[in-house]
Amino acid sequence: DGLREGNVSKKIVEEAPGGLQVDSLLGFIFGSMLGDDADTQILDCEAELRQLYAASSDTGETQRAILGYVQKLVTDSTHAAGLLGRTPPILKALCDIGFFTKEAGLEWD
Repeated sequence: DGLREGNVSKKIVEEAPGGLQVDSLLGFIFGSMLGDDADTQILDCEAELRQLYAASSDTGETQRAILGYVQKLVTDSTHAAGLLGRTPPILKALCDIGFFTKEAGLEWD
């Protein structure tokens, strides 16, 4: 069904009772819920994604994990062929919602 507001909220609620594992949940979102319009999906779910990011106990580690999830999304996913060229808009969307700074993106290796 893709990344939509209700799906993210439902998944957050399902994960919360056992302790919210932010990086794992973000990995699930990037790996199975984002599609060909990933940048738009990220912006559409900004509030929920920010809430999830804010729950991270180590935002630096979460930023590194997110960059890894982006890399996998655009190179090794079912949508990779269409997303590789959309990497800049995806990174911009993540910057726009406050997941990391442009400087962190520039340091990405």
